[in-house]
Amino acid sequence: MFTPAVVRERITVTTNDGHVINVEAQTGRIRAAVKLPQVANTAAATNERDPYVYQAGNYSNLYVLSASNLECNEVYYTGHAKGSIVVPPFLWSGYVLVAVNSGDDCDLHVLKPSADGSGLELKQLISRVTTGPITAPMARFGRWVFMIADNGDMRLLELDATNEATPVRTLAADRVDNSSGQHLFALTEGNNLWVSSQGLLRYRIKRALGQFNREVVVEPTDVFIAPMQTIDDNLLHVRRRDGSAMLSASLVDKQSLKPIWRTDFGGSLAGSPIAGRDGMS
Repeated sequence: MFTPAVVRERITVTTNDGHVINVEAQTGRIRAAVKLPQVANTAAATNERDPYVYQAGNYSNLYVLSASNLECNEVYYTGHAKGSIVVPPFLWSGYVLVAVNSGDDCDLHVLKPSADGSGLELKQLISRVTTGPITAPMARFGRWVFMIADNGDMRLLELDATNEATPVRTLAADRVDNSSGQHLFALTEGNNLWVSSQGLLRYRIKRALGQFNREVVVEPTDVFIAPMQTIDDNLLHVRRRDGSAMLSASLVDKQSLKPIWRTDFGGSLAGSPIAGRDGMS
């Protein structure tokens, strides 16, 4: 099962074998379910305003399902190879972005639904939008969209809906050194971007100049092993320290990255840490 898509009172769950299930958030009751004709590699995409759920299949097809009862409204042929879509489609101001990996790079399909959300049409195909495959979900960054490839290739995308031929363009591009092949984690907030793999970096995006401006780098020899979380003015991260088998959970100032506290663990974590109002579990 993949991370569910949550929209107010509706939770959409996708399973590896291709089941898509609507669950009522308040009661846990299953409201609707459908079995795709193929397995799935990623979660569905949905939002509050769109009447449809967009679910990529293992190959070739993108399924457009009714958000209310999961009836299939359209099967859109993307032609993607088996296993090449591993992040959910991204819904962006009336467009549907689909990242399709192709060997060592990624192509971006920019689709436009009709006014009622159905009838997908390919508006733009950006070949090699990144020079590495995309396995981390796309994320909103203000009014932009952020992408990061496994090799550290980063893109900030801008949308111009008045340009029907090429509505999406690259606003900024940069590269994080990930020659070690560690899993990358990224977090965006305001003008700030944090990226962790081997070392932790903070960028400030200069939107007017279209630049990623690297401002702080810490723990360059440590391996970061879990998604980061912001807690008020601080950042929580988990890392394996260089030369040690110990894992360390740390709270740091999210601007300077200077430590506030650190707790060491003797073994591997079973999952990502969960930060609450009064502590962490």
